[in-house]
Amino acid sequence: MLPPAPTSVYKCESTSESAGNHLPSPEGGQIGHLQLNNSGFHSTITVLKRAFDNSTTQTQLALKEVEYVNRDIKAYEACFKRLEGEARDVLSEADFLKEKLKGALLIEEEEWKLEAAIEETEKQCAKLNAEMKELELKSCRFKELEEWYWHEFNDFQFQLTSHQEERDAILAKIEVSQAHLELLKRTNVLNDAFPIWHDGEFGTINNFRLGQLPKIPVAWDEINATWGQAGLLLHTMAQYFLPKFLIIEEEGLAGLRMTKMENYSITQSFNKQENWTKALKYTLCNLKWALYWFVGSSNFQPPSAMLLSPSASAVGSFYC
Repeated sequence: MLPPAPTSVYKCESTSESAGNHLPSPEGGQIGHLQLNNSGFHSTITVLKRAFDNSTTQTQLALKEVEYVNRDIKAYEACFKRLEGEARDVLSEADFLKEKLKGALLIEEEEWKLEAAIEETEKQCAKLNAEMKELELKSCRFKELEEWYWHEFNDFQFQLTSHQEERDAILAKIEVSQAHLELLKRTNVLNDAFPIWHDGEFGTINNFRLGQLPKIPVAWDEINATWGQAGLLLHTMAQYFLPKFLIIEEEGLAGLRMTKMENYSITQSFNKQENWTKALKYTLCNLKWALYWFVGSSNFQPPSAMLLSPSASAVGSFYC
């Protein structure tokens, strides 16, 4: 943007001068009006300075553009002079035909090479397609084998789990059976079949009392049953172990050939009932000790914990 013509500046100055020539006197009260004219003059100067600065900047830019254009013109001129100075080779018609034929041959050779390359590429493409189909078939077979493998694997895992559970169940049964076997090994069959104990002053076998007391009469059927149980126990032990025990019949009862038990006679004749009952109790106690010895010395297993009691004492001896 160009600044305004200088004539306008002069006009403003002349106007300002003319206005200065016609200033009224201080006595006329026109001082304020003079100050307003001075401020307007300064504003005009400021605007003119800004316009001049803008025009200067634009002028400098225009000069740079002109310089760039002049450089391009000089470069174009130098190129044009160089092209004019070069010699121009003009081919004759025969040479032109030769060059044309040569170019056609080159083009034909390139076409042949390209066709051969295309044919080779097509062969390779067909080969790759065949390989791709073969790979797809193999991939399908592999997927089928993989599915079959996982099916068999899952089936095997199921069977393995079933076998493990069955094995654990069998092991648990074996453990229970072994515990039961150990219990049976510690169990004395004879002691369970013929439990010998006591009932007050009476010795007992299978809860049958042996003996009589004045205040506690015991039926002879019970006494005979007690002797029968004792004889059966002794007979059972005699079947599995030597020497054989001698059993005799005496007064219709199955008795043992004995004399005395701790100074108490086992015979009933001329004997007090208390002494006779105590002798029979000692006899059953000795029979219990004999059972314990028999089990420890034969194929029978050891007796149970109830074979002996703390209160029972082995007194006397047992004779064959």
